[in-house]
Amino acid sequence: MKPLSAARRPSPPEGLRTLTLLLALLSVLGLLLVLLLVLPGERNPDAEKAMGKDPSRVLSGVTSENEKGGDAAVGVEGNATIRVEENEAGNDESNVGGNHAGSVAGSGGSTGEETLAESFESFRARRMALPETGPPITLVAVGDVMLSRYVARVAREHENPGYPLEQVRWLLQSGNITLGNLENPLTPGREIKVPEMVLRADPEMAVALKEAGFTVMSLANNHVPDFGHQGVLDTLHHLTAAGITSMGAGENETAAYAPGFVTVEGTTFAFLGFCSDVFLPPGYGAADHPGVALIQQEKMAAAIADAAKKADFVVVALHAGTEYDPTPDDTQVQAARQAVDAGADLVIGSHPHVIQPHEVYRGKLIYYSLGNFVFDQLWSEETRRGLAVRLTLQNNQILQAEHWEVYTDDQARPQVQAAWLAGDPMPPQRLFREEQADLNADDHQETYTLRNGRLTVTDHHKALLWQSPEEWWIDDFYVGDITNDGRQNLSLSVWREGSYGPYRPFWVETNDTLVRNHLFVYQMEPGGEHPLAKPSLKAVWQSSHLARPNHQAFIAEIDGDSQNHLVVVQGDYEDPQAGEIAFWKWNGWGFSPSR
Repeated sequence: MKPLSAARRPSPPEGLRTLTLLLALLSVLGLLLVLLLVLPGERNPDAEKAMGKDPSRVLSGVTSENEKGGDAAVGVEGNATIRVEENEAGNDESNVGGNHAGSVAGSGGSTGEETLAESFESFRARRMALPETGPPITLVAVGDVMLSRYVARVAREHENPGYPLEQVRWLLQSGNITLGNLENPLTPGREIKVPEMVLRADPEMAVALKEAGFTVMSLANNHVPDFGHQGVLDTLHHLTAAGITSMGAGENETAAYAPGFVTVEGTTFAFLGFCSDVFLPPGYGAADHPGVALIQQEKMAAAIADAAKKADFVVVALHAGTEYDPTPDDTQVQAARQAVDAGADLVIGSHPHVIQPHEVYRGKLIYYSLGNFVFDQLWSEETRRGLAVRLTLQNNQILQAEHWEVYTDDQARPQVQAAWLAGDPMPPQRLFREEQADLNADDHQETYTLRNGRLTVTDHHKALLWQSPEEWWIDDFYVGDITNDGRQNLSLSVWREGSYGPYRPFWVETNDTLVRNHLFVYQMEPGGEHPLAKPSLKAVWQSSHLARPNHQAFIAEIDGDSQNHLVVVQGDYEDPQAGEIAFWKWNGWGFSPSR
């Protein structure tokens, strides 16, 4: 007898074979149906890729581990707050470090127009009733930037002056203006080793700062004069040559107290810096020789008041307080409030090397210390942590405050660890914005114009290429390679009625009528060889309605992997005060959370 494994098995009856094949076919069809059900994107004959995942189903915000709502994780001590007495201006007690940023502009968050049960006509009418505004301005501020000692050694070992800032370039470059406190002079000299307290960095670091994204540097601190008067002058020269505005130091007292001016989108910013003389070595203050501006009440107030007459928005950097103390001392609070009383719209503190709370005083934000941003104080968790703030401004008011926690790794390089909103998300707007880009790579730029919720695309001859439908309201648009295929995309934040367009998944019998937010991604296709053929926009991917609406977004390479991500501030349809920061990345058929 043959072994069982070699024995011939009897053939099944014909009916049984047919039933088996039918069951197998049904299993395959069932598997396909399951795949379709988990891919709820909208199909479009122009974009078969549009069967992608709804990003709102898989994306979530990144928050601080200590966050329990609001801004609990701002300070090193978590929920610690400071009570201060009522001031002469008559405002109530200020809760230092509380959730106040949303109230800075007065209106707080949304006006509640993202109502679920409303028609598109009423939604559009509400948006049209808003005043037309230009693009908001983004200001990024970070803490102490020290490029000497171990930081310089690591940069030399990698033969790259910009190496210490590589992991945070995207954050620094996300601002129209980016401010830091430069805690060393830029001047030639000997190597500085740990644990020396006299600091210096090579002049080439000025270009590295500029390429990383810095546009303004405060020099009002206790280390810029470490290499004497010539070191101060060299620092001023190298920053100016690199295209960076500086303040808080000068060739004499008048120059040190003078503001640095920056104009963005027609708004003029004045930047001033002042340093406490409590810990300042003799001769470091500016007089009839180079040095830094001091926190002397009358001189400081006069300089701020004069700057306020010449600028639309005044930013004051204060170098004060007690090192390694997570609580601002009385001299810090007094100086910061005096700056606001004199006309400052925003105060940014440095020197303690740890994060301290922030407050709103007379409607103005005061950050007492943002901690270290780039530093070699690797001996404690507190000195490794820093806070970057990303502020959205419009009409000379702060509409939204984002807090980004950074952590310094063992090579003294900061990396973003968490991000959250300190207050309400930015309220709705009727944005007017125009941008030029060459999406079809024909060496001619198209013009993208957003006005009254409609986007118009024209070629370099001003001929119309595309216009968004009247049934859409576009909040904003973003140009960049969001699909990471080497081609520029046009991404739209769209409000419209219904979750799907004319091409919806076959299992959806009836489209809903809710007005909600969507993300649409397009690319420009060339017009062909015919001389009259025009380029055209083709849909790459169109989401169904997002579970959470997008208030703001920008495209950035955040992980150093040459892959772009979409960084979004997402809100809530029913709660205008809700908001969080999320990171999205294209996965080939939709978007997935990238952090």
